[in-house]
Amino acid sequence: MLPTFLLHEATVLPSGLVLCGWRLHPASAFWDMPADLKYRRYYALYKLLTLPTYPEPIEKGIVIHHPWANNYVHWLTECLPRLYYAQAQAPDWPVLLPRDYPPFARESLEVLGVAQIVEIESGYKYRVHQLLLPHMPAQSSYGVYFEVLHRFRRHFLQAFGRSPTGRRLYISRAYATRRRVRNEAEVLPLLHQYGFEVVHAEKLSLKEQVGLFSEAAVLMGLHGAGHANLLWMPEGSHIIEILTAAPLRRFPPLATYANLSYLFRHRHNYFVGQTPPDHEEEIFDRADVYLPPSALEAFLSGLFP
Repeated sequence: MLPTFLLHEATVLPSGLVLCGWRLHPASAFWDMPADLKYRRYYALYKLLTLPTYPEPIEKGIVIHHPWANNYVHWLTECLPRLYYAQAQAPDWPVLLPRDYPPFARESLEVLGVAQIVEIESGYKYRVHQLLLPHMPAQSSYGVYFEVLHRFRRHFLQAFGRSPTGRRLYISRAYATRRRVRNEAEVLPLLHQYGFEVVHAEKLSLKEQVGLFSEAAVLMGLHGAGHANLLWMPEGSHIIEILTAAPLRRFPPLATYANLSYLFRHRHNYFVGQTPPDHEEEIFDRADVYLPPSALEAFLSGLFP
């Protein structure tokens, strides 16, 4: 269980950070590591001093979002579990949601039966008389709330799922501003030979993503939020995550989707690409990736002879 705090006269920032007086509540921070908490505290105090207060206070509400929650995977695997624990205590309380959040956030709340959403604006801080704040789950502890993820999976598949057909889907990041496959045009013909269809997940609604990936047996792509769609795939599907060596060398290694694959009984493989020569450092969240065609073909032929 995640602890859930009932706060009185709390201040809610648009990012989801929550203050009690001048103190940042650590349960609202994205990570509770000391260095990150220190940064969040300074940021929260700056916003507390510079943002105007919204004219009308909110009587009661639930906060489940955090500074990275407008990202698809963070929303699904961290924010929605917080909703479960909050609703166990206050099933009819409204959820505070930034107005500028992507449509998948509102779609998911509607599927899960949230009766009321209070939209908050990016240019204000909000005074909430009674606030329910569930603690942030850690990415390394998916197993702790595995049943909650399964519960959400069942809800979404009942609403939008389709029968499995064995499709092989390659998630392209061609429209992303960073972390792209540099030679994607070169390797797409090879992927087509192995039956892969190209998907641009950011162009699809939540309903479309659940329906599409519930049909699939293989998901392949460069590490990104689109891999969260493994949640909708049939048990035993094949997940192929493309990375450079840097995220695997660090301690602990980057294993978000490997952990999720393990819990949902998927087969998970890494394909390690190369950092292009013009990237002097392997900055994980920005560096592009080059896929050597011969190595990729050998990899795919080993998986799909």
